[in-house]
Amino acid sequence: MCATICGSLRKYFFKQVLGKGDEGKNTMKWKYILKRILIAIPTFFGITILAYFILNMAPGSPLDALLADPGITPAELERKRVAL
Repeated sequence: MCATICGSLRKYFFKQVLGKGDEGKNTMKWKYILKRILIAIPTFFGITILAYFILNMAPGSPLDALLADPGITPAELERKRVAL
């Protein structure tokens, strides 16, 4: 039943909304894919920048997690501090 409804909606969309028959399916598909990719690029960069600033504003440093380990020696801690 869903396949029948989806098929009917697709035919309605291409014939009534776009005014095209089946020949417009291929070009519309590629336009849609290109549009989605072009929207995804700035979205990806925006999320990356937002995550960077949130992590940058977090208190402490990565070495603070090592301070909680009772088995780490001060020499190891200093070596990692210099590496970072």
